[in-house]
Amino acid sequence: TSDNGGPLNLGASNGPLRSGKTHMYEGGLKVCTGVRWPGKIAAGRQTEFRALTMDLLPTLAEICGVPVGHSIEGRSFAPLLFKGEQLPLGRTDFFTWKEKSLAIAVREGDWKLVRDRDDLRYELYDIRTDPLEKNDVAAKHPETVERLRRSLETTLGASIRNN
Repeated sequence: TSDNGGPLNLGASNGPLRSGKTHMYEGGLKVCTGVRWPGKIAAGRQTEFRALTMDLLPTLAEICGVPVGHSIEGRSFAPLLFKGEQLPLGRTDFFTWKEKSLAIAVREGDWKLVRDRDDLRYELYDIRTDPLEKNDVAAKHPETVERLRRSLETTLGASIRNN
């Protein structure tokens, strides 16, 4: 796996996904992950299941039978690996990148709110129907934009408002 999409300025290809590393579009966030364990995990299985790198620790701990004795944000996706199915992890995911300006995004279910740079307005995408983020539907769903924007501000706080 990787921590984010490839850098387009260095010749990386993120396939049909929009944009690349340091950006909040799927080309900058979504990466594939490969898991191999002959005799334990079925070969050739593919899924669109969404997890984050922080989910690796609880997954590996569960597989190894090691209890995690403190609170962590990650969640195990071991059932997906061994049974081939798992309920969504049921959380809201927040993404930030600060270089010269602040790029932020929040993903809740199929909704994704993006502000790719400080000088840009919020964009809203339904990733289920528009995985390539070609159709900004913010004007059609102002209540969803506002709800997700408030969620970003509550979670990320002053870092959003002061940048």
